[in-house]
Amino acid sequence: QSAFDEFTNTVFLDTVTSNTINLHFTLAYPENYGITDAKVTLGDYGYDFFMEEYARTGEMLDSLLEFNYELLTPSQQLTYDILEDALSSELANQNYIYFTEALSPLTGYQAQLPVLFANYTFRNKTDIENYLLLLNEFDEFFTKIMDFQKQKSEQGYFMPDFMAKNVIEQCEIFIDDIENNYLIETFNTAISETDWLSESEKTMYCEKNAQSVKEDVANAYGIIIDGLNGLLGTATNEAGLCYYSDGKAYYAHLVRNATGSAKSVKALQTLTEKYIQDSLQEIYSLMIADPTLIDNLESFSFSYTEPAEILEHLKLKIASDFPALPNTSCEICTVHKSLEECLSPAFFIVPPIDDTLNNVIYINNHYGNMNLFTTLAHEGYPGHLYQNVYASSLNLPAVRNMLSYPGYTEGWATYVEYYSYNLDNLEENVAHTLALNDSATLGLYAYLDMGIHYDGWLYEDVLEYLKIFGFTSEEIARDIYETILQNPAEYLSYFIGYLEITELRETAKNRLGENFNIKDFHSFLLEIGPAPYDIIADYMERWPSKTSTQTNILTE
Repeated sequence: QSAFDEFTNTVFLDTVTSNTINLHFTLAYPENYGITDAKVTLGDYGYDFFMEEYARTGEMLDSLLEFNYELLTPSQQLTYDILEDALSSELANQNYIYFTEALSPLTGYQAQLPVLFANYTFRNKTDIENYLLLLNEFDEFFTKIMDFQKQKSEQGYFMPDFMAKNVIEQCEIFIDDIENNYLIETFNTAISETDWLSESEKTMYCEKNAQSVKEDVANAYGIIIDGLNGLLGTATNEAGLCYYSDGKAYYAHLVRNATGSAKSVKALQTLTEKYIQDSLQEIYSLMIADPTLIDNLESFSFSYTEPAEILEHLKLKIASDFPALPNTSCEICTVHKSLEECLSPAFFIVPPIDDTLNNVIYINNHYGNMNLFTTLAHEGYPGHLYQNVYASSLNLPAVRNMLSYPGYTEGWATYVEYYSYNLDNLEENVAHTLALNDSATLGLYAYLDMGIHYDGWLYEDVLEYLKIFGFTSEEIARDIYETILQNPAEYLSYFIGYLEITELRETAKNRLGENFNIKDFHSFLLEIGPAPYDIIADYMERWPSKTSTQTNILTE
């Protein structure tokens, strides 16, 4: 058991120090973990680097499998199960290296790095100096990314032209007014708020940052722009992943990683189609039974519309159905105009595992008709912010924080987003119908994702499918089609994760009957933490008991 803890800690330290962004956003105080001399770097990128990483992953997996599972504690066995799944899945990625996409308009480095740098916390001078060193690396790092893009092109895996043009435009907008780039603005603000720098030091750091943004960062984005322009016309596939020779197998692998579900793509398609049909039928039945429902849907409004008020209201309302959370705070920020069109409607910045008191949620004003109440339930309480802070309070093994299971995290946030319709004073039928409509719409996107990337649907197929549901706009259909092409399996993380959680809940309900308690179920799911759903289901087999007070299965 002691050796296992030492092993998982070694895996954590190896992973967290692989680049400075990882380290800074995972640990506020790395010295408390014995990390004092980690190299300041954005990391490496490219084919050779990937192969080296896969070799290291294989060695880690071999070392893990040497442990005698039966001699581990229940908690260690859970970590073993999840780590084995994560390492095996990562190792399987080596079969699909050229599918790796670093420049997706939504999740690519060019979109994500500026947001991370805008939220880079300065706790001391070392943080500031590391930040500036990282800015100086931008052009070198982006050069490596473009070198790999050229390799992808040579192998026949370069992105479609429309996608490349979207990224080019995104980069051009970001550096268009470089003198007033928001990385200068956010840095100046952060420096001005420090009380441990002299005025001369503040001036010096601000000047250095401005120079690096205008030179290194601008040059880096120029490298992306020029490189992508030079590769236009080299794509061999402008449609779904299945049109590549090994694309269908890759998509199935991607779906497993994105959703955490062990179900086949075909099984997920069947479940999704049934869910959409059942939800629409239920909405129809509700409207038949309640003639006032349509009017009530058109006139409904939430009691709270200001972000701070919404979060405070949600914190109070979830107390009866969700376990208590340690005290924490949250700042609501607005996405800078230069990034509005390429970022999500809202997102939560995951805080370091040793400093969960300060949290940040971004709202993107580009999506003017966004429903803030349910959005902040998704991002805040009881969504991402709540789930992350709760997980940190459990003192899970540090290595668990380095394993990505978006099907769990996004599935949970989506589940509670729909749940939140019941957390205001909406009439019951209105709340239920709105949740059904939202989930069915998300299901529709997920179904299209699988149709496009697994079955080979083209734009015309998407348009015809949408017409079944009354969507006739060719412009909207084109936008949906291209969005899904650029972000395969993205919607599945949310929708399939949501379906898996509702399936687990129904299983627990059926097993426990009148002893079922929703707060206990939520506690169980939160205490397991991010994991694939087949592992969660296995652990739930031993969870339901004759009383509704035993939720922590790991102490049994």
